[in-house]
Amino acid sequence: MLAQTREVTRSQWREFLAWTHYQLQSYEVDGMYAELEKRTSQFPTAPGPLEVVEHDRRLAGAYLTIAPGRVAAVSGVRALPEHTAHGPRIVRRLIEQASAAGATQIQAIVDRNSNQASDILTAAGFQQMAILKHLWLQLPRHESTETRQFNHGPLEFVPVSSFSRRRIENLISSTFIDTLDCPAVNELRDPKCVLETFLDGQNPRMNIPWWIIQDHGAEIGCLFLNIHAENVAELVYMGLAAQARGKGFGRKIVEAACHRCSTLGCTILVAAVDNRNLPAVHIYDRFGFQTHRELEAWFLTAASKQKP
Repeated sequence: MLAQTREVTRSQWREFLAWTHYQLQSYEVDGMYAELEKRTSQFPTAPGPLEVVEHDRRLAGAYLTIAPGRVAAVSGVRALPEHTAHGPRIVRRLIEQASAAGATQIQAIVDRNSNQASDILTAAGFQQMAILKHLWLQLPRHESTETRQFNHGPLEFVPVSSFSRRRIENLISSTFIDTLDCPAVNELRDPKCVLETFLDGQNPRMNIPWWIIQDHGAEIGCLFLNIHAENVAELVYMGLAAQARGKGFGRKIVEAACHRCSTLGCTILVAAVDNRNLPAVHIYDRFGFQTHRELEAWFLTAASKQKP
């Protein structure tokens, strides 16, 4: 029997993810499964996980999710050592299906130093753009539901509900200029799609923990948080406009983020940072963030998108 490429049935997703993410703990695989279920419900036309099997033995596999903002992410790239040629074919097929489903930007996230996944992604037309540190910090808990405007030192944190989407998009764009945080990636991103990805289905007019940061009335940056289950908060994005950098504001924003997450009842704050963004890495280190995982971020090149 020849090797066969097929879509993984939904009843086998959890087992499939445990195979592709074999290096992760069970609870982490559960998180991957919940994320896959969530994204599939948001985008039912997205392709399902793919595997190559021969005599009921899995030889290779990968899957893809699509998030708001039409950003697709390939994950779980794995092939048995003697069957790596199947990997690029699966990934290219997922790319075709994601493009047909409306994805306009395609990236891949894999564990750092996974040489096999790197070879597969390179063969499929991806280029590595960044190495990301996934961080976490234990927080004291001080419950409150307050997400209104507040001051932290000289900075004023104004809820995004006070701003139009266009104004928020323009501010995000200003924080991308000359940034050290994934600079090659930011050049590829449309601010409107970036905002939709950050929002992840939330309405900025509602009471969400997102703020525009002002210094003496001038808009200089932003702080976006998301609250997840089990008292976990995520620092989705923090950014400063170029003219506001080098003044110690980054430290004050992280300090404010920790405080606000505590008042919202969260006990864990997670974040991600480009490991080449040394000023940000040093700030997170100063506050006691611990590295949980290191991941490689890859992006599909324009030339590869044009291939049949």
